[in-house]
Amino acid sequence: METLTAAFAYVCGQARCFVIDGVPLPVCQRCAGLYVGAFVTGVWLLLSRAARRGLPVYGVVCAQALALLVALAGGLHVLDSGPTWRLLCGLWTGHVALLWLVGGGNQLRAAARGGPAGPCVWALPIRARSASEGFPGNAAAHGEPVAGAPGSDNWERRQNVAAWLAIVTMPMLAVLLAALPARGWLIWTAAIMAGAGLLAAAVLAAGVSMLVAGRAWVRHVRAGVYPSGRARLSPGPTGPIMPPPVP
Repeated sequence: METLTAAFAYVCGQARCFVIDGVPLPVCQRCAGLYVGAFVTGVWLLLSRAARRGLPVYGVVCAQALALLVALAGGLHVLDSGPTWRLLCGLWTGHVALLWLVGGGNQLRAAARGGPAGPCVWALPIRARSASEGFPGNAAAHGEPVAGAPGSDNWERRQNVAAWLAIVTMPMLAVLLAALPARGWLIWTAAIMAGAGLLAAAVLAAGVSMLVAGRAWVRHVRAGVYPSGRARLSPGPTGPIMPPPVP
């Protein structure tokens, strides 16, 4: 336990920790919520098969951003209503952070697959403007898979509904966890360690996706393709600008 507490001391101030089985947790109340929220979100992403998709629809992202701002206010002690509130701020932060890291990384990898021979998603859209226009672009016009179809990076309707419910039900989860008997130190610690591992892996994967997408962007620009996927116009033999020949 002392080794675990010393390890988490590098990322947490370890003030105002929950005491479980007479022993304080290795992280503070907010960080406990952060890692438990990431763990719960990771399990949900795997079970709902949303772990291989991009970001959810625009409305869900806005709701998540609002929850993240409220959690930030709690982290800065602008709003502080006790242990349950601190736990809730951590749950919201862990949920949104992991979901954005996973979804953003997936969108970047999808962007890296774009180019002259396929769809390009450098704009990284998060809102579908019509029923047939999903991620990464207008599926009907470009022959790409529609939302929810195999191989599509867009979220299914039930997954977006579940994402809405996750934001709304986090306060209830915080109240439930805070009301539990102060027992199960090993269970709490295991969930915290699993959540920390998921966040670390998601950060690493997102960083690799950024590098891959950046290299692909440079390669596509050198090949004469705009980030939007359209071919760059080039001067013709007589002077006027002409589109490049189709291979």
